[in-house]
Order: sequence, then structure tokens, then C-alpha cells
Amino acid sequence: MPLDALIAAPAMRLVEERGGRVLTRRPGRIVTSGARLAHVVVGDTIVRASSIVSAVPWHAFPALFAESTPAPLAEIATHAVAMPASPIVTVSLWFDRDVMPRGTPFLGLADGTMQWFFGRRAITGTGTSIAAVCSGATDILRLENADIIARAEADVRRALPAARG
Repeated sequence: MPLDALIAAPAMRLVEERGGRVLTRRPGRIVTSGARLAHVVVGDTIVRASSIVSAVPWHAFPALFAESTPAPLAEIATHAVAMPASPIVTVSLWFDRDVMPRGTPFLGLADGTMQWFFGRRAITGTGTSIAAVCSGATDILRLENADIIARAEADVRRALPAARG
């Protein structure tokens, strides 16, 4: 299933069902009045809103503003531009049964190689796989694939009792 159909389309429907608007494939620029949001210009459309959510790469954040970055966000913008890219590694593990706790779409792990487990069944309604995700994965990229997989599997088995047998 394409990620757009799995994530983006349902998210757009959710926002729109609750009275929000989702505008895509058009450049947007935030216009401020002092430190406050005045409106957003999206293509030829002016959108007035009390708050907005942007989905841009971190380094593009300062360019969202039509003029200059508002003072309360200046430090964030400076740090965003200076932040280097960092890899994310995902390992897909397939089980013969659902090993995630029922009703749990994802689980965070504070003390493993992998930090996040996403259960396919809770997200799509079918399947028994888990996506094990490591953010800031520079160090583990130096490992062989088999070693990365072994670490992900060990983390899953340690965190999820149903995966142990």
C-alpha cells in the first residue's frame, strides 16, 4: 500500500472532517504582524487561521516566513538551519502472529538500538509485521545488515513478550 494512501489521505480526511483545510502542492508563506500570525498565502489563496501546521524539512523552516522570522522563533530557525541531516533506519520484522499489544499502534523504547515499533495490524487492519525504527542512526549504519536485523529482533523480543516464542 503506498504511504500516501496509508497515511496522507486518511490524515487529510481527518483534518477536513473536523472543519480544517489541507492545501498541497502549492508554496505557502506565513505572513506575520509583529510576533503574531496574520495569515498564510498559499499559491493565490489567503488563509486566515489562529494556528497552522507546516510539513517542511527542518532546514526550510525560516523560508516559510514572507518577511523575516518572528523574534520568538528566531532562535529555533537559526538552530534548524544549522542542524545536520541524520539517517533513520527501519527494519521490517514479520511474525506468524500479532505480537503488538492489542490496540497499540506503536511503542517507544528508551534503552535499545531501535526506538520505535510500529505494528502493521493496528495501522492497516491486517498483517503481523513490525517496523522497528532507529532515528539518529549514524552509528548503526556502520554495521552489516544482519547485525542491524539481529539488534532489532532482540529489542522486539525484549520489549514484547508475545514475540518471544
